[in-house]
Amino acid sequence: MKLKDHLTQATVKGLHWDHKYYSEDDHASVPLIAEYDALRFIFRTNRFPSNQPQNQFFDKKYSVEQLKKAMDAHYRLLSKERGYEVRPPEPLMNQLGYSFLQQKDFERAFFFFETNVNYYPNSFNVYDGLGDYYLAVDKKTIAVDCFKQALRLKNTLEIRDKLHKLSSK
Repeated sequence: MKLKDHLTQATVKGLHWDHKYYSEDDHASVPLIAEYDALRFIFRTNRFPSNQPQNQFFDKKYSVEQLKKAMDAHYRLLSKERGYEVRPPEPLMNQLGYSFLQQKDFERAFFFFETNVNYYPNSFNVYDGLGDYYLAVDKKTIAVDCFKQALRLKNTLEIRDKLHKLSSK
């Protein structure tokens, strides 16, 4: 409680803090609860979008352009807060791309696959996903280019099979 009193009176630039008193808990139960609350405080802006559930990606009232602006703003804010670049997670962007591809929402699928390529240009997986997108929209020449780029980064049997099937048609 003395630390709380001191921090309340002190003004330290850039210090963000909070406190809680757990009156219903004791020395044995406080650490777990306090650690959870501390992590929630430290990473309070981590979730995207920071003020809404992830379902915003699936809500058709938001255009792809609105999602892009919201996502860019969110990760710019996280990067500024942390002092280093924070990017959308590659697996999440990939998963969302494939989800929209299955729904035949090609505009949203392309947005997530393209976002992944822009943020992770050295990952074979992002080009594989983008290649699958181009296959789905019947742009086979571009799909072949994407699969070839994926193979340059990592030679996998699955991608070689995709290219073989495309070249044998």
